[in-house]
Amino acid sequence: MSSRQRASENELVDGVAEYWAYSVQHVNRKRENLGDDLVSEAIRACQEDPEMPTAGAGVDGSSQP
Repeated sequence: MSSRQRASENELVDGVAEYWAYSVQHVNRKRENLGDDLVSEAIRACQEDPEMPTAGAGVDGSSQP
């Protein structure tokens, strides 16, 4: 693997990590101040049905993909 390919992969990984951190912060902000938007609706749905599968959960609702 060339150093350019490695640098490009590192940039991609860094971008994904930054987006993940942003997403977590965004959901946490929405939990504190629900609005009229898709994320707030998803949070409400999860609050109403804690058994609802969420991101990272398997199809059967388990934590295993």
